[in-house]
Amino acid sequence: MLNTKLLILTVGVLAAVTEAAGTCPSIENNVDYSGAD
Repeated sequence: MLNTKLLILTVGVLAAVTEAAGTCPSIENNVDYSGAD
């Protein structure tokens, strides 16, 4: 259980850092389009 929570937390942090850095705009666009759809 702890490992799963740590994994989710790590993924969340990496996603936030990637968003802030803007190194993966395609992923952000995909998420935006999915939300709009």
